[in-house]
Amino acid sequence: MREWDTWNKEQSTHLVVLPDGRAVKVWTEVTNETNQLVSFCQHFIYPDGTELLSTATLRFLTLGQIEASLQSAGFSVEQVYGGWSRQAPGSGDGEFLVVARHQLSG
Repeated sequence: MREWDTWNKEQSTHLVVLPDGRAVKVWTEVTNETNQLVSFCQHFIYPDGTELLSTATLRFLTLGQIEASLQSAGFSVEQVYGGWSRQAPGSGDGEFLVVARHQLSG
């Protein structure tokens, strides 16, 4: 799933209502994509016109890569979900929630 393909002003703009009732306009845009790394900038526009920016880079791995990494670190994968509500992989919010247990040696 390539959720970041929708990270642009046209598709990701939404309002966030703060506890004080102010509505902040928010959107995310991709600034660079290289291999498994996606850099992006989040824009926050406040009612008074103030704009704040937050930048980050995320590394996106396939489920197979995640499982291999965990196994090489001594973990066994017990369950994989497709989101925080325990949906099946490939559904939900597009994230993997992996439950793994470290295998103690000796």
